[in-house]
Amino acid sequence: MVPPDRIAILSNDKLLIHKLRQNYAGDIPFTSYGKFGVVCETVKRFKGLECDILVLAMVDELPTIKLEEFYVGMSRAKSGLFVLGSESTKKRLKWFGKKTC
Repeated sequence: MVPPDRIAILSNDKLLIHKLRQNYAGDIPFTSYGKFGVVCETVKRFKGLECDILVLAMVDELPTIKLEEFYVGMSRAKSGLFVLGSESTKKRLKWFGKKTC
């Protein structure tokens, strides 16, 4: 089992991160980096850091999604990476991954 502080959710959307931090996964809080719980940060704020398990939630309602930001987010995972995004987000990011759910 992975400790909660070794899991991070990163996004390009500050509002999504703010909303997540107001919630819990069971009794584990979603929190900012450096506190106990599942870390929720923007990709930019997490640059230079890493974690075991990473969920990268890219929101396409924002004016632009930068490829560099996407790749920085992906490179933060040490053991597991889960990428969430709509079909239009995948097209804009030139997603080349395997079949998705």
